Amino acid sequence: MTLGPTSLPCASRGQRRRRTRKVLPSLQYPSTVSYKGGTEEELIFPPPYNPPRMLEEHHPPPPGEADTVPRAGGGNAPVGSPPFTRQRAQREQSDSTTLPLRATRPPDAEGNQPHHYWPFATSDLYNWKAQNPKFSEKPAGLIDLLDSVLFTHQPTWDNCQQLLQVLFTTEERERILNEARKLVPGADGNPTTNQAQIDASFPLTRPKWDFNTTEGKERLRVYRQTLMGGLRMAARKPTNLAKVGNVQQEKDESPAAFLEWIMEAFHTYTPMDPEAPESKAAVIMAFVNQSAIDIRRELQKIDRLGEKKSAGFTGGNQKGI
Repeated sequence: MTLGPTSLPCASRGQRRRRTRKVLPSLQYPSTVSYKGGTEEELIFPPPYNPPRMLEEHHPPPPGEADTVPRAGGGNAPVGSPPFTRQRAQREQSDSTTLPLRATRPPDAEGNQPHHYWPFATSDLYNWKAQNPKFSEKPAGLIDLLDSVLFTHQPTWDNCQQLLQVLFTTEERERILNEARKLVPGADGNPTTNQAQIDASFPLTRPKWDFNTTEGKERLRVYRQTLMGGLRMAARKPTNLAKVGNVQQEKDESPAAFLEWIMEAFHTYTPMDPEAPESKAAVIMAFVNQSAIDIRRELQKIDRLGEKKSAGFTGGNQKGI
């Protein structure tokens, strides 16, 4: 039997998409990253390095390629930059993609594809920002991106600040740094409360770490690992069931489409996984209570539906819905 949902006084779906983003509580974290030796603008838009003279018959690299990160250890070449060769110049001509990590040859028989590390360009950063949802709304996209970038590119401290400055808001950035500093490992590998150790392992000002030494590489490894931990902790959302309750079934909206919106609301406004078995009861209760009135009446007629809500809607009631 086709159920005819009636219109309820609720926001349209388009209005739901434009819901005001939830403002996170103020952090009791007075410190911000200090950029010694350069301004904040210089970190996002660092001065270009001077590459070797281009070979004849070759055009300059794509726009934005020269916008590289600050150099570690005061060297004349950016960290990880491969030697300038004829093959490299040819790749610059043939490859219009400006991603920092570029393939050097086709995948082998096992599917492995060698890559060269290229310095970050501002165009790369803003492409990443445009291609991923906001961290405060759907953090998984940026978490996956940074998890990959930090592992494959082995970025320096300056590179990490570039990523934080461009991809996150000031509020998000402060929260990430605050959470990360709580995770700095001590001598035993567990989070430490020793402030000197925290400042040494996760500094807020540019450290004098030499990327070319074993010690410098290890410090950067710990910094990147701690930063990713802070990123994941900052992504944990406080529960806001009021936002979930605002999702009401619209006129002519199918039950399947409405259920998708309910599950997305749980994913966005609560730390719950709406697809996990332990979350089914809450999802089904929201689905029933927020359905169009005609559908809600029919659902409530299901035998002993009310008694089985607390039991997680197991058995036939799930099929009935």
